[in-house]
Amino acid sequence: MLHLKCKFKDLKIINVKNFGVPQNRKRLVLLGSKKQQPNFPDFTTKNIKTVRDCIGNLTPPKKSTDILQKIHSNHTEYIEKIISMIPKNGGSRKDLPESYWLKCHKHKNVGFSDVYGRMKWDTPSPTITGGCLSPSKGRFLHPEQNRSISVREASLLQSFPKNYYFNEKYPKSLLAQMIGNAIPPLVAKAQGQYLLKLQRSSK
Repeated sequence: MLHLKCKFKDLKIINVKNFGVPQNRKRLVLLGSKKQQPNFPDFTTKNIKTVRDCIGNLTPPKKSTDILQKIHSNHTEYIEKIISMIPKNGGSRKDLPESYWLKCHKHKNVGFSDVYGRMKWDTPSPTITGGCLSPSKGRFLHPEQNRSISVREASLLQSFPKNYYFNEKYPKSLLAQMIGNAIPPLVAKAQGQYLLKLQRSSK
């Protein structure tokens, strides 16, 4: 009902990578004001952050003291073997010999070709979704290590602070939803700063 309450509005499709978030994620943003015309600013940055910039220096889960870095998906021995065969740094399930394709992937019209894909080091990550801890939900495998990204890695790719706390006692599926469904904090910060500036200028 925003359009009924706000006299002025502006909308724009943004990509969060332009806000310093190491992720390709397009979203429609709508701003409304009762007093003056908002003009959503262009936050495009030349310094696009990559997966490497964000998680390249993290300690592997088995050696990490960060409990959130230790939390990632677990798989059967067969799925682990398939993951280990996917080429590093951007490889896909389609790079595997067909004999290793999962039955559900052998249908001609199957979609979601990015599932069981690895992220690339030197590009932003794909969109972090509510399924970001499961390689069966998207390109959520680590660029080099034979596992899905961890809770800590997913949160960093969403631009949460390095020490942000999530309750590790929650199920992995809930942690993934909280992270994937969030507005990236750097985007929220930029929008909040702009709205605060707009409010002050109207006084």
